[in-house]
Amino acid sequence: MIERWVAQADSGAWPILVDDLLVTHYDPSYLRATTRNYLHYDSGRRLSIERLDEAGIESAAAELSRSTV
Repeated sequence: MIERWVAQADSGAWPILVDDLLVTHYDPSYLRATTRNYLHYDSGRRLSIERLDEAGIESAAAELSRSTV
């Protein structure tokens, strides 16, 4: 796996390298740590933010403020 990442970096395949690192290393590690450290993670409320501009953040904040959980 590391050899693949090095080859991707050496060839300048940055989008492929970043995707590969996120999918095969970062995301699984983050999920393991999250479920270990946050015991109620699976039952927590989900919030999807469609846009990360000011309007999108304000919309998400408004949605959270209406939440009872």
